[in-house]
Amino acid sequence: MATDRMQRPRRGNRYTRRVELRLTPQQRQKLQKIADSKGLNLSQTIRVVVLGEKPPGLTGITRELFYELSRMGNNLNQIAKVLNCAPLYQIPLPASEIIALKGDLQLAMNFIKVLQVKLEQ
Repeated sequence: MATDRMQRPRRGNRYTRRVELRLTPQQRQKLQKIADSKGLNLSQTIRVVVLGEKPPGLTGITRELFYELSRMGNNLNQIAKVLNCAPLYQIPLPASEIIALKGDLQLAMNFIKVLQVKLEQ
């Protein structure tokens, strides 16, 4: 079963060959910054950047952001369904609260857009 994640290779395709690379301290620091920005280690970074392999799946804070974004999206969908399925006069909320909820939803949607941008980086 193929996935989009960089995983440990299966038995026949293990990473068994080592490559030594000589870098200046500045080059090493630059490579480490790239790796840190992508949330990868140096080997993974080289495989992704040089060989074009797909990066590994979600890890650490990225995974937490993804799940939080997913939960927020589910909540927004549930709220939207209620608001779209029932006429406004049937919703047991005063108009002022509905207007306030609309503002809250807009803030949440803006926050989700910011998280999406961070996840794409």
